[in-house]
Amino acid sequence: FDRFERIFDAQFPRFNKNATIPPNSNHLKIVVDHYKLRSSLKSPERKPINLYLLHGTGMTKAIWRYYAKRLYEFSETESPIWQIDNIIAMDLVTHGESAMFNMGKLGYEYDWRDGARDLVKIASELNLQGDNIAIGHSMGGFQSVYAAFLAPTLFKFVVPIEAVLNQSENSRKRFKGLLPALNKVITTEFRNEVEYETFMKKKSFYTGFNKEILDDFIKAEKWVHPDGTVSTKTSKQQQMLGYYVGGFITPIALEVVHNIFIPIVHVIGSEATWNEKESVELIRNGHINVLDAVDIKGGQHLVNGEQPDEVIKVL
Repeated sequence: FDRFERIFDAQFPRFNKNATIPPNSNHLKIVVDHYKLRSSLKSPERKPINLYLLHGTGMTKAIWRYYAKRLYEFSETESPIWQIDNIIAMDLVTHGESAMFNMGKLGYEYDWRDGARDLVKIASELNLQGDNIAIGHSMGGFQSVYAAFLAPTLFKFVVPIEAVLNQSENSRKRFKGLLPALNKVITTEFRNEVEYETFMKKKSFYTGFNKEILDDFIKAEKWVHPDGTVSTKTSKQQQMLGYYVGGFITPIALEVVHNIFIPIVHVIGSEATWNEKESVELIRNGHINVLDAVDIKGGQHLVNGEQPDEVIKVL
């Protein structure tokens, strides 16, 4: 396969006029990694499959590079019926390369649903041959599910991984209390590259990531300034905004998920505590067309980065 970057216009208008500066302006961009199977390998006898990958808060499209390599390998060696043709990994407008393009244009409001609308817009514009599958982690899991609600004929099925889809009132209060701690832990400014890489490998949320995934993420997020200082491409403000918004969005998610009729493969980490067990059961048993429910043994909330091979087996 080949990988190349593509840039798309984000959906407009946004849910909140203050998502942009100036308010209600139409100039946000989305950067994606487009992985494409080489034409010489395409088989007319096999069903083409297109995967759309969405990251969680604080992460970027780079975390999916590990997945792309192994999913293509599996597709070419193990599957006689279907064949992965395209993989589209998005940087949300507030994160990674997209955030760099949108610097100075991002406002003080963000709505997770806009990420779903951006996904629908990109998938519609590409109009790729074959079946589309949306896969997302955490916030991206919510967005993949919401995209299925917005455009049910666009996706064959959806795979939310540790998706934030429902929180009780107590859970929302608890999470609100965690925000000051998150604000202290999230660090995005560093004196030099050594300090940056040391923090990311030893003190960040992502220390438990698979080494290859973490290395890809560290390299992709590093922004070296002329004076030698380093910052992440995703700002602390936008990360905090992403976390903050989750508490307001989950009640909306619960209202719409029972209207989703395409199959969903609902994946969680068996030891994860970000989503309450009661919330997981509520989603699985009463609100969505669950094709399969998968608990990854020993998995935490960041299971997609920490146990990628187990997630790939599910996919």
